[in-house]
Amino acid sequence: LLNHPKLGPYIRNFMEHKALPLRVKIVSVSLVWITLTYCAVWVVEHWALRVLFAVIAIAVSVHILSYKTLK
Repeated sequence: LLNHPKLGPYIRNFMEHKALPLRVKIVSVSLVWITLTYCAVWVVEHWALRVLFAVIAIAVSVHILSYKTLK
């Protein structure tokens, strides 16, 4: 993957700097929320699973946003 023309630079930057570009943070957090919101609204009916999806989305967002922003 390190030699991949599209993914390689992202992986190397993360390994070297433990940082993510702002665009990657925005896309990642957005996709997490879109996916889990869709699942909570349209896929599951039990309220506990909906709450679990919200907790997962919050936790993953906090984790992603805790990394430094690569400039």
